[in-house]
Amino acid sequence: MSQPANSEMQGPEERRTAEEALTDVTQDIQQQQQRAEEREQALKDAVPRTTLARRWILGGFAAVILMANYFIYSQTSIQDSIQFDPAGEPEVSALILQAALNDYADDHDGTYPEGLTELIEGGYLGAQEVRREDLTQFGYTRESPETYQLVPPGYDAESEEDLVLTSGWPGL
Repeated sequence: MSQPANSEMQGPEERRTAEEALTDVTQDIQQQQQRAEEREQALKDAVPRTTLARRWILGGFAAVILMANYFIYSQTSIQDSIQFDPAGEPEVSALILQAALNDYADDHDGTYPEGLTELIEGGYLGAQEVRREDLTQFGYTRESPETYQLVPPGYDAESEEDLVLTSGWPGL
């Protein structure tokens, strides 16, 4: 005798249990799919939150840096600008005079002035650059209309040749 097939052997109670098991498995699959969708949605929602949190953190950090800079610089007193003192910087004054002498010569067909005061009178040297009283401290000799020698105060032309400026000096 042959044995009946599995489904034929099952009674109504066993079939119902199999249907319940199938229903349970289907529900489990649906729940897993739903949880997977929820996790995926949570990840999508979390990314903008973390991006927003990063922006707030970076913005706060930038604000702290700006406030710190403001307080550092607002508490620091700015020193008064240092006034140029021609008497204290004879080498710099000599270079300023050199440029003014060359400008004068350019405007007067290569002829240098008789004296340094002509530079102020002609507008080649502003009072803020070198004062008229400081000009007297410089040794200025016009050797010919096209040549001159300028010696800063405190320097001797014979002992310190490198500080004596002459026409055609390569510095300016």
